[in-house]
Parts: sequence; C-alpha cells; structure tokens
Amino acid sequence: MLENRRQRIRDAYDEGDYDLRELRKREGAVEAEKAALDALMDTQEPWTPPEDLVTDLVDVFSSWSDLQRHERRSLLRDYRLEIVVETQGEKRRRWLRVDRLRLLGLPPHVWLYNDIAWPGTAREVWRVFEAYYAAVPEGVVNDRWLPGVPWARWMRLAPVRALVNRLLARAIRKRGFEPMPPPAHCDFRTPEYTSFDTIQRRKWESTRGLGNSFCWNRNEDPAAVPTVQELVTSLADIVSKNGNLLLNVGPRGEDASLPEEQRERIEGLGEWLGRSGEALYGSRPHTRAEGETGEGVPVRFTRRGATVHAILLGAPGGDVVTLPLPEPGFAGTVRLLGHGPVKGVRQGGRVQVAWPSDVPRRIGAAFAFEAA
Repeated sequence: MLENRRQRIRDAYDEGDYDLRELRKREGAVEAEKAALDALMDTQEPWTPPEDLVTDLVDVFSSWSDLQRHERRSLLRDYRLEIVVETQGEKRRRWLRVDRLRLLGLPPHVWLYNDIAWPGTAREVWRVFEAYYAAVPEGVVNDRWLPGVPWARWMRLAPVRALVNRLLARAIRKRGFEPMPPPAHCDFRTPEYTSFDTIQRRKWESTRGLGNSFCWNRNEDPAAVPTVQELVTSLADIVSKNGNLLLNVGPRGEDASLPEEQRERIEGLGEWLGRSGEALYGSRPHTRAEGETGEGVPVRFTRRGATVHAILLGAPGGDVVTLPLPEPGFAGTVRLLGHGPVKGVRQGGRVQVAWPSDVPRRIGAAFAFEAA
C-alpha cells in the first residue's frame, strides 16, 4: 500500500499538482515511513497467546458489575492491545500493538476484522492496513475501520444518541444494517441480518447472531433463535449471491457456556455442512442465483469449477424431484450430495430425478450437475 501511495504521489506530480520540491518531500515521507515500519517488523518474534488467556478474561470480567470505576479502568488498561508506531523517534500508542500481535507471524488465512470504528485518524488506519498487508499479502480487510471524527463526542448527549438511533432504525428497516459511510478501503462489506434478491458484484458477508442480538439474552424468546432449517436455507441463499455468513454465538454471562438451543443449532448446521458442504466450500455464484423445482420448491445455485450445485430450500414432497437445469443444453450427470449419482429424465429445461428410498426428505438437499 505504500507503493500505491508513492504511485499516487507520482501521478499527481505528472498532472501538475505538485512542484519538484513538494514531490521529493512527499516521497521522502513515504520512504521514512516504510523504513520505520520495516525496522519495527524486523525486531518481532512469533507470539502465541497463553492457552488460558480466554479463561482469564472470562474470570476477570464476569465480576465487572462489582468493580469500582478505577478498577474497571485498570482492567481495560491491562487487557487492551495497543499499536506502537515509532516515527522519527516519537512513539504513539493506539489500540492494536504490533509488537504483541506479531503481524509478521500471522498465517496467510487470517482476516483483519474490526467492528465499527478505529480510535485514531485516517492516516493511522492506513498504517494498520499497510502493516497487515505487508504480513499477509493475500489477506482481506472488512469495512468497519471508520476513523475517529470530531463530531463523535456529541454522541455523549442523550438527544443526539436518540436521533442517531432513530435514523439507524429507519435505515435497517429499509435495507438492513450496513456500516455507513463506506470506509476509504475494504475488501468486503458486512451488512447485519441482511439478504439480497440478486447476486452482488462485490463480496459481502451477512453478520448476525443466533437470535435478535449478538449476545445471550436470558429474556429472549427461544422462538427468536432460528431453526437449523432456517440457518441452512439462509446460508445457501447468501452464498448463492456471492456472500458469506458470519454467525455469532452468545455465551452465558455466568459461566461462558453456550446455551443448549444455540449449541443445537450450530451442531445441526455442521451436520448439514458435513453432508452438503461441497456445494458451498470454494464455490462462486452461478450465472443465476435462484430457481424453482417443478414442484414449487425454491432452489439456489452455486458453481465450483465446471460443476453447478442446486440446493433445495424446501423438503421434497414426493418420490420425484424436477430440477431446473443449470444452463440450456446441459448434458452430464446428476449427483445427490451425501448419497451418490441419481438417474434423471430430461423434460425440456428440467430434469426429473427419482428420490432415493433410503434418503430422508429434508430441507437443504443439494445436487451436483457435473459436465460429461
């Protein structure tokens, strides 16, 4: 990203925005920043958090309500992760500490995920991104890195908070929650409790809890927790439209255990993925996301290589299922995931397959259309 900044500076100079002196000044600042970052990273060693870190945090913060204000501040200070960036001999501390997180030691599959905002300036946010991409060149960053803004202090006033809440509630009812405004940079968007009607051009991730919030609420009606079938259909719909699903679980406050109804849903979803996950893992959207069987059951399509998958969002109602062909002129085989090949009879733009007698008729059955 430093290279991108250097190129933007050079482009601006070519367009006449800078004179030669200003160009050298700005390029020198970029070089100094790169040298400081390289020096900082070169001193780091791989770091592994202690195995009991989460247990310690649960034990400490479970008694939060019993602590005095100064004790709470002390805990937040002790457990806060900070970033230390040294530029021209000056150290400035922020919330993520590079020399403790060891960005250079991150494996290549680690995402950089934040929530809502970053307590610093836009320039400092870019520095975090630069350090991350230097460590994980193929990594991805979510969209919740809004830099601190001067007007945020007005949120301390109750009338301002009430107004913001009303505006957010109106926006959520209209299109679901999506961090606003969009940040200067992100690799994917993270709308909450949201789905779309069509395939989205840009990668996105639906973020939701197992209930109406992201934590466990002892007063919440168990009916608010989606069923396994609802989770399966939601996941299939989201993936068919170029999305991911981030499903949040909320441990109990008293012992950090998962409520039984949440555990049941997660295990049920995992069982389905074990049987039909091939239709989702490593997949991309097909040319169309939605379809319908001849019997009226909604279908969602995904593609992985030359194979197109069709996922039923309802349970088959009879001994046959009339599937829509993934594309005109398809001439290949059909396989029921978790079972094996099934015989099909072409009927125009559909193929009618006999439902195997030894397979339960369940929501989420997935078929693979494999080219000959």
